[in-house]
Amino acid sequence: MSAEAIPPGDLPGVAAYLAATTELAVRLVPGVTAASVTVLSAAQAQTPAFTGHLAFELDQVQYELGNGPCMHAASTGSPVEIVDARADERWPDYAGAAAARGARSSLSIPLSIAGESTGALNLYGERVAAFTDEQVRRSAGSVGSAAAVGLTALLDLATAADRAGNMESAMVSRAVIEQAKGIIMERRRVTADAAFEVLRTASQTTNRKLRDVAEHLVVSGELLGQ
Repeated sequence: MSAEAIPPGDLPGVAAYLAATTELAVRLVPGVTAASVTVLSAAQAQTPAFTGHLAFELDQVQYELGNGPCMHAASTGSPVEIVDARADERWPDYAGAAAARGARSSLSIPLSIAGESTGALNLYGERVAAFTDEQVRRSAGSVGSAAAVGLTALLDLATAADRAGNMESAMVSRAVIEQAKGIIMERRRVTADAAFEVLRTASQTTNRKLRDVAEHLVVSGELLGQ
């Protein structure tokens, strides 16, 4: 399941889970001042969760610029470390903004869902080379793995709920259409097929969905387009 079509911040439980992950990163990973999660959606990159306003600010700087370490990690699936923002030349505009806000270093760990890189866990530190130590990087990777696994599970649950919701909606639509057909059959003394044709014609004439025409008839007794 890809996150591209579903903004995780809009899914029940996802934002809370990701917020807990960023809090965990700040508590458990040495050198982390602030943390956030970047998720790539069809429309834009977004930060559904963060701990420490510094992380949110620097994420937004990257989104406005259209580039930066967290976006690169999220889109390519490769981790990105900035050892010293004052000397990093890969994204000079972002690096300047980070250094000005006191974020000397950062580490962005890609989050993969169903084998696709769709996000990143972003760790920001105040001191230079905060994430170069191998043990620190392993701790950061463990938090990132937990975030990816949890996000995958939550998105799968959301997909199942969405499918169930679509099925329920289809059943409601069917019931309304059947009610409308019954009304037309009673009024015009016609068959079920003929009644459905009346509804279909009304839908085409008024340029409205068949369900809307049927619902209007059931609620108001008025057949649109007649």
